[in-house]
Amino acid sequence: MNTSYIVDYKITKHNTAGYKAPEDVKRICEKLGFKKYSFPSYPGIRGFSFKKVWSLMLSNIYWLKMGAVLSEGDILLYQHPSYGTRTTLFHLKRIKKKKAVKFIAFIHDLESLRGGIAGVINNHEKTFNIADNELLKQFDVIVCHNTKMKEYLIQKGFISEIIVCLEMFDYLYDGVLEQQERKEQKTVVIAGSLAKGKSEYIYKLFDKGLNNGISVNMFGNGVQTDQLKEEMQYFGSYSPDEIPGRIKGDFGLVWDGNSIDTCDGNTGEYLRFNNPHKLSLYLAVGMPVIVWSQSAAAEFVKHNNVGITVDNLRNLSETINSISESDYMDMKKNAELISEKVRTGYYSERAITKAISICNSNS
Repeated sequence: MNTSYIVDYKITKHNTAGYKAPEDVKRICEKLGFKKYSFPSYPGIRGFSFKKVWSLMLSNIYWLKMGAVLSEGDILLYQHPSYGTRTTLFHLKRIKKKKAVKFIAFIHDLESLRGGIAGVINNHEKTFNIADNELLKQFDVIVCHNTKMKEYLIQKGFISEIIVCLEMFDYLYDGVLEQQERKEQKTVVIAGSLAKGKSEYIYKLFDKGLNNGISVNMFGNGVQTDQLKEEMQYFGSYSPDEIPGRIKGDFGLVWDGNSIDTCDGNTGEYLRFNNPHKLSLYLAVGMPVIVWSQSAAAEFVKHNNVGITVDNLRNLSETINSISESDYMDMKKNAELISEKVRTGYYSERAITKAISICNSNS
């Protein structure tokens, strides 16, 4: 009988969203009957040379063992990107030559497209290009974020028929959600990295009298507390597993970059193609969202009527306060319907099941 496996890279948990999506995919795969094949966690706090040697040695050892475990007709799901890009590329080619194994790539990020994150992920351009343009092409099926990312991949030479669109990242959560108390003054939630290097726009929202009539609740790391205006309240940093029970507000904002006029910089431009995980967080708690009109997520938000799209943030207060209570409650009701889906793994389960079907049909 054929077996499905997921490569289980152990991840150190901390108060950032980085580990949440991969861990959720593992849980969903286990629900679908996948077996985990565990790789050790990456030594992130060590020096570059040590990490390079460590990755080369450990990746080789574990991929050799993985290759021995796999049998004809098995399926292996790999979460992209992961450490050991060059080693993984070598071993996937080697395994494919020896055995009729099918490989599925589940994309979390395309770093060659984003170009890293200032102060978080260095732009290793050569490695990113190998990962996204050579390694990915070894896979039989690719699960990408949305139609915009699929179009990008097709332009890069990938075959349309093997690409499955996820549509929305899931956000598994079975805890108690905060009851949202509606107040006269509308509140916008900003969750995630609050550091200037990634989200400088935050500190410009209320410049020169802009956006009177709304307030901002902030959750995350890297906040510049000395630069907060009186309309901004910082609630602290929580793990991705805790924050759904803590978050409160009327709208969740998905924005990136230095400017309130547009989403700019590499992370801002990346919104044209990716599904931000914070969007899933907001929808997981049943909160309507505000997204950039040029972002890939705008299509989902409009189609499902779970929020609004805006060109800029200069008139955010006016835009929010012009929404009728009836229209807001419609968006809220729709967001709660999506909440049921993302908190139980609907989107990932659907995409992975379709990917398996494609693998089996091409056997």
